[in-house]
Parts: sequence; C-alpha cells; structure tokens
Amino acid sequence: MGHALHSLYFLIFPLVFVFAIFNLGHLLVGKAVFNHPIARHTYSLFGLIGTPIHELSHLVMVLLFGHKITGVKLFSWRTKAYVSHSYNVSSSFQVMGNFFIAIAPFMTSVGLVHYLAFRSLNFTIDLSVDPFIVFGNALTLAPELLLMFAKSTEWWQFALVIMLSFYCVPSNTDFSNALRSALLSLPVFLIMAFVGTMVFVDMGQIVGTVLFMGLLSSITSVIWWFLLFGLTFIPTRSMNH
Repeated sequence: MGHALHSLYFLIFPLVFVFAIFNLGHLLVGKAVFNHPIARHTYSLFGLIGTPIHELSHLVMVLLFGHKITGVKLFSWRTKAYVSHSYNVSSSFQVMGNFFIAIAPFMTSVGLVHYLAFRSLNFTIDLSVDPFIVFGNALTLAPELLLMFAKSTEWWQFALVIMLSFYCVPSNTDFSNALRSALLSLPVFLIMAFVGTMVFVDMGQIVGTVLFMGLLSSITSVIWWFLLFGLTFIPTRSMNH
C-alpha cells in the first residue's frame, strides 16, 4: 500500500504544483497579456495544437462519464475555448467524473509526450523512497533533465512538447470541479494506483514521467508567461492613437 500511496502522490502533486505555478503567472501578468493584441495573438497562435487537444481531452471524458454537452469551442482567436457540460448531481458516477474531466488534458498530454519523445528516456522513480525527498531532488535536477531532453530529441519534437506542456494545465474552473468531486474520486484514484503498482512493473517509470511533465510544464509556464509579458511592451497602433 505504501507504493500505491507514493504513486498517488506523484500522479496528483505534479498537477497541483504546475496549476499553482501557471495560475500565479496568469494572475500576475495575464491581464496585461490578454489586453495586448500582439501578446494575445501570440498566446493563441502557439495554442493552435495544444488548445484543441486540451478541449478534446475534456470532451472525451465528458462523454465517458455521461455528462450532457451544452457547448463546445475547440479554438478561438478572440475568446477562450471551452467544453461546457451539465450532469446529474445525484449520480455519484457523474459527480466523480468532474475530477477525471478536469485532469484529462494533463494526463492526455503526458501520454502524447511519452509516445512522441519520452520513450527513450528513463524517468523511473523508486516508489519506496519518501516522495518529498524525490520531489526535492527532481526540482534540483529539473534544468539538467530539460537539457538532456532537448539534446535527445528532434527540434520539432521539442517544440511540440513545449507547446503541449504549457497548454495542458487545468483552468481555474477545471480545478474547482476537481476539488468538488475529490472526496469521491481520490479513493478510486488510490485503488487505480494500487492496481497499477501490482500490475505494471514499470509503474515507477509511469509516475516518473508524470513528475517530469509537471516540472516541464512549470518551467515552461514561468518562461512563457515572462516572454508573453515582454511582448506587452511593444507599442501598437491602437495604443498610439
């Protein structure tokens, strides 16, 4: 059971960590970025791949958990993309679905990135070691791991992974929905982690990949928000008049 609890930590904590980093950046510079035409369009342009994948991940989970779809927008230059849905609040299955719908973009991106670029890399974690020690070591090694990853992949793979890592982070709404159904979902997630440690010999590699993706998304978020904010200092015609 100890390995299962450690697996659960590594499957959930990276997601919470990157959510905090991403949304801190959004809170600090998001208003300036989205009010500036060049910065806003740059944000949308680099989301041409990541944003539809993010929303499609939500959409698939919405369908799997039997929610009613009330609206879909996979991409937009002017407004936020979204998948809006409603569900039966008296159905435990549908309420629990909110958690999996919320984390779907991150987990989908982990799967895609693993298939595209991570298969040749070893991110195996020893599940018997204290997760806090492992996470601390991972934070220290993150720049080195990122450099190793950049050197071991083609430029287009690296670019695609960077785009996916920024646009896979759950929104505030996603996170609120996940928290709302956490009491129902976490025991199920723990059972899945327990079964995973029993069935998959390379469970350490799976959770290690999730951890690395969380760190990569966090680094990407800091750099990308900084660059987008830098674009807001470019004068535009509408600002000059």
